[in-house]
Amino acid sequence: MTSVTVYRGPVGGRNKRRERLGLSESSGRERIEVSPFAPIPESLHLKRFIQDHSIDHVPVLFEPVLQALAGLGNESPVILDGTLGEAGHTRGMLRLRPDATVIALDRDEQMLERARQRLSADGFRLSERPDRGAVCLFHAPFSEAASLLAEKGLAVDFLLCDFGVAMFHFSQAGRGFSFRDSDLDMRLDSRLGQTAADLLNKLPEDELARIFFEYGEERQSRPIARSIVEARPIVSASQLTDCVLSVLIRRRDRSGRREFIRDSDAARVFQALRIAVNGEIEQIEALVESIPAILSPGGRAALISFHSLEDRPVKKGFQSLASQGFRILTKKAIAPDEEELKINPAARSAKLRVIERLRATEP
Repeated sequence: MTSVTVYRGPVGGRNKRRERLGLSESSGRERIEVSPFAPIPESLHLKRFIQDHSIDHVPVLFEPVLQALAGLGNESPVILDGTLGEAGHTRGMLRLRPDATVIALDRDEQMLERARQRLSADGFRLSERPDRGAVCLFHAPFSEAASLLAEKGLAVDFLLCDFGVAMFHFSQAGRGFSFRDSDLDMRLDSRLGQTAADLLNKLPEDELARIFFEYGEERQSRPIARSIVEARPIVSASQLTDCVLSVLIRRRDRSGRREFIRDSDAARVFQALRIAVNGEIEQIEALVESIPAILSPGGRAALISFHSLEDRPVKKGFQSLASQGFRILTKKAIAPDEEELKINPAARSAKLRVIERLRATEP
């Protein structure tokens, strides 16, 4: 049996119950015996892995994911990484299970090419078709995983999806994810039809307000939508940011409060718009529904979300699957521990949930 270390303490200023898979004792922690997770070599502990392999993009909840994979007890599993991104998780999974067959998807062709270069530079073998000890890349969203696997005649032993947007998109992509980008695209897949600019310039005010409130939980959704409609055409991320901030500044001035309004105060609107453009919630719902068609008996799905909109369909879907021959392995979602947050503060809102498909002989 492996132990789960339960942390209780402030994260980001909030008291929050957090779980971390681990083996070491420490004061202020409560140890609970759990069998589905297994220890991993010290060389695959996050800090050591980053140092040994010159990892500049830190994979979120890296150790718990590998411990869930190790718990399978399968030395040559079929692994599906549905959100390859910078390939951090995949590189770790292949070092843990060198004989694994890895199928890696990403809906962003630019990210797929970046991952291809990283994997090659790190000495991993790339293959045109699924093969043991190799990585097979596909330009596809994770919502299409079930149909892709069916075409290949494969079932998966371990499914991983990290729903977060790569930092590359905010810092280098130039597609409108950053507040002062000149473009306003926001598509993670260039094959999608409408850009963020298309939605802003075509949708009625009420629909824009609904998107900002539903997907961004933005309280000023209606006046922001009105400001955008009045400023049309909106052609850049910088222009969108100015529309949002103008509303927030007017609200501040009316209230008499003394607060500094920053570009980052437009984050909720940008998040909402990105979710709408890419159909992100619908993608997650489709993935969770297809888990029975993806996993082999005894297989596991590990899904990482970053906010309640992403976590809700995962939690609800897992609860439904629990009555259909599946077992939830994470009673409470696993969150980053203090050590990981020191390395990667951006992981503070991440949550990992894991579910396992029961074998025919299991109750």
